[in-house]
Amino acid sequence: MPIISDIVNLINYSELYEYRTPTAKFRLNRWNRRRWKAEIHAAPIHFLDELGRYGGGYEDIDSRWQRPTSSIFTLEKSPYWARLSANFTDPDGFEYRSYGGDDRLNIRPLGFWWATAEGVISSVAEPKPVLGKLTSVDGAPQGKTVVYQEAFGAGIHCQVQARGTALVREMVIDNLGVLGEIVPGAEELWLGLEFRNDAKQSCKLGGVPVSELIGNRIESPGSVVVEKEGVGPWSRLRPIKLTDAEDNVWYLPLRWEIVLGREVLFKVIPLEVLSRVKFPIRVDDSLPYGPEAGDGLVQCQSAVTYAAARDAASGSGFSYTATTFNMGQGFLANQWFIYRGFVPFDTSSLPDDANITGVTFKFWVQSDLSTTDFNIGVVGTSQASTAILGNPDYDECGVGGTGNAKANPTLYAPVVSTDGISISAYTEMIFNSNGKNAISKTEDTLVGLRSERDYKDSGTAPGGSEYVKVYSSEQTDEDNDPVLIVDYTVANGLVARRKMGGIEGLFSPRADSSGQGGFAFDRN
Repeated sequence: MPIISDIVNLINYSELYEYRTPTAKFRLNRWNRRRWKAEIHAAPIHFLDELGRYGGGYEDIDSRWQRPTSSIFTLEKSPYWARLSANFTDPDGFEYRSYGGDDRLNIRPLGFWWATAEGVISSVAEPKPVLGKLTSVDGAPQGKTVVYQEAFGAGIHCQVQARGTALVREMVIDNLGVLGEIVPGAEELWLGLEFRNDAKQSCKLGGVPVSELIGNRIESPGSVVVEKEGVGPWSRLRPIKLTDAEDNVWYLPLRWEIVLGREVLFKVIPLEVLSRVKFPIRVDDSLPYGPEAGDGLVQCQSAVTYAAARDAASGSGFSYTATTFNMGQGFLANQWFIYRGFVPFDTSSLPDDANITGVTFKFWVQSDLSTTDFNIGVVGTSQASTAILGNPDYDECGVGGTGNAKANPTLYAPVVSTDGISISAYTEMIFNSNGKNAISKTEDTLVGLRSERDYKDSGTAPGGSEYVKVYSSEQTDEDNDPVLIVDYTVANGLVARRKMGGIEGLFSPRADSSGQGGFAFDRN
C-alpha cells in the first residue's frame, strides 16, 4: 500500500524516461525545475529494449509469466527471454536465451546417486523423461512461479520462479524418504544434471575448460562464469544453494563427471546437511542468471559468548542469493548469532554537481521474529565486492567504528525500533548529514544494517531472539526490494548534468517535432 510520501511524489514529480539506468529512475519536480529525485534500487529494475519492442531504451522489468497459447508460458520484458512448456513435456522443459544472441544453455535432470568415501556411486533413481502436471489456477500460473507437481518423480517437484534479473528453477523434495534408501557408508547425495551445449562450442567454467573439470569439484564463493569459444563470457552459474522450509540456506559444491558418455554436473549435498534440514527442501537447478547484487547478510555464531560473536574478525556464514536476510541477533540451540545486513547501491549516475538535500533508505520487513524489541541502526560498509558477499565482510559493517566489532560506528540515520514496526511494509530511515555526505556520485554507496546491541561497545547479550527478516533484491516482487531515495538540486534550473556512456553533457527536457519527449543539448 503506498504511503503518503509516495503519493506526494507521484503528484509533484514526473519521471524523465531518458534518464533511466538499469537500477535507477530520475524524476523532475513539476513546480521547481531545480529539484530532482533519484530512486535507486539495489538490483536492476529496467532491461535494455535494444530491439524497440516496447518503445526502446530502458523499460520496466515485468517478470510475470505470460501465456500466449495454452501450451507455453513466456517471459519477454526482462534481461532474458524464456519459454516454458505448459505441461513440461518438452524434452528440455524450458528454453532460455540472453538478448545478446541465440545461444542456449540447457541443463536436464538425470537422477540421484549416493556417494561413498571410496567414490562408489550407487544410483537410487534412474534417469527418465521429464514429465509433470502443471499446478495452476484456472489455467494461469500462480503469481510469478510455475509449479510442476512430481516432475522428477514421486514427492519431487519442479518450480520455476521469474525474478527481476534471474530465472530460477528449483527442485523441491518433500522428504528424505522419496530419495530412496540411504546406501550404507554414504556420505553425500549427488543430484545429476546433464550439461548441454547446443551450439557445440568449447566451453569454460570459471576460466577452466570443461574437459579439465572431469572428476573435480567447483567451489566458488561467487558465480561461475560460462565462456564459449568465439563468444567469450556468455552467462554465469550462480552458487548452488539448498533452502529448507525455515529458509535456512546451505551452499553446495559442484562436481563434473562423465556418465554414459555425457557430461554431468552433480550438485553435492553432504549427508550431514540432509540430517539437519527441515523438509521440504528446495535446491537450485543451476540456470544461467543475470547481473548479481551483493545485498544480503554475513553472520557469526559462537557457543562461547555473545561478545565472541560480536568481536569476530570473520563470519561463519553468508547469503546474497536468498530472497530474505536476517538482521539482528539471537540465542538459538546454545549458540549466539549475530546477523549484519549489507545493501550496496550504484549511485554513480547522480550528477557531479548535485546538491544532495535529502536521502531516505527504505527496506521491506517480511517478518519480525523477535521475542524482545530492539533498535536498528544504518551504517556504512566496506564490503569487498558489490556483487557477492563472503565471511571476511563480517567486520566490514560499520564505517568509523573501532576494532573487529566496528564498535560505535558513524550512524547514517536515527535508529528505528522494532516496537510497532510494520510487517509487509517499508521501514524508512531518513539520513542525517553523515548519511547524506556518504552518498557517492562516482561509484557505489555501501549501506549496512546492524542492531544497536551489536554495534554498541557496551552491548550486552540478548535473552532471546532479536531479529527481523528483510527482503533482498532477489525476492520475486520488484516493488519490495531495498531502495535509496536521493533528493537533490542543480543550479541551472531545467538543466541537469547527466552521465551517458561515460560522456557528460548538459541536457534539458523538450519535445521534438514528432511530439515525442527527448533531450536537447543546452549550449549555456
